[in-house]
Amino acid sequence: MAEPTNNGKRTVTIHGLEITINPNVLDDVDNFDLIEEIQDGKPSAIKKLLQQILGDDQYIKVRDHFRATEGHFSSKIGLEIVQATQEATDPKD
Repeated sequence: MAEPTNNGKRTVTIHGLEITINPNVLDDVDNFDLIEEIQDGKPSAIKKLLQQILGDDQYIKVRDHFRATEGHFSSKIGLEIVQATQEATDPKD
């Protein structure tokens, strides 16, 4: 479950790594095309959406962490971050 921070962003833990996500990204019309591309099975859009969700600096840190611990930053882990972001926008939180 995502823990709220003081600026609307949320903290989630993915594979033991605590990261800060911006759930508002999924409600930004400028990102709808990326979301649609992911849903259409175009994995190259995952990187662009993750950069929006995490911000450029944190994206690099997350990518480097998973490269070091998992051997690579897989699309599966990327999709887990996207899913955590979707869950963080759920009004039940």
